[in-house]
Amino acid sequence: MPFVILFVCLCFMASYKYIHQPTVNSVFPPPGSVSAAPAPGPAEPAAEPGGMSRPDEKKEALDIYRQGYQAYAAHHYSESIGYFDRAINLDPACYQAYSYKGAALAFAGRYQQAMPLLDKAIMLNPHYEDAYFNKAISLELAGVYGQALIFYDQALEVNARDPWAYYGKASIYGRLRDVDACVKNLKQAIAIDPSTREHAKTEADFNNVRNAPAFQQLVYR
Repeated sequence: MPFVILFVCLCFMASYKYIHQPTVNSVFPPPGSVSAAPAPGPAEPAAEPGGMSRPDEKKEALDIYRQGYQAYAAHHYSESIGYFDRAINLDPACYQAYSYKGAALAFAGRYQQAMPLLDKAIMLNPHYEDAYFNKAISLELAGVYGQALIFYDQALEVNARDPWAYYGKASIYGRLRDVDACVKNLKQAIAIDPSTREHAKTEADFNNVRNAPAFQQLVYR
């Protein structure tokens, strides 16, 4: 049962982050996002070419990746993997497809297959925040909390104002019953995006620390 709760919470966090809060490092914010994307930051450096795809193939690969992204956001992981495979076949340097295929495989419980794809996305574009965030979620799903925290921190090195990376760290510390670290990271998330306070009120990951005075003061004040 605890794993089922963790899985549901991470599905929500992954979807909420990328549907409702597109990051400045996302090359393509999801179509139809219900909130406006933040002001764009510096353009991402181009990834080193991983193949010899023509410009029209690269464009087609990105279009297919976006279709896969929509399936992923709707939790249709098997369907999304098919799209990501097609995108990668067209453009072996499509780091977005590697990143989200890795995350989709992790949500399907295929952790050993997921990790090399996430590493490939990071290698192709070390400035792509989503790859670090997706690897953090994948490691968290696999129960490797120490490594997951490292990759949440690496996501924050790329985008220091990502509330969901702080929220992800807080949720891990909540499960580990580390009240101080949980509150510290959740406070950062709330400072950037106050809506995270509302989610924390019902987040099962915080059940182990919910009655702590510091958590009560931060979340229910």
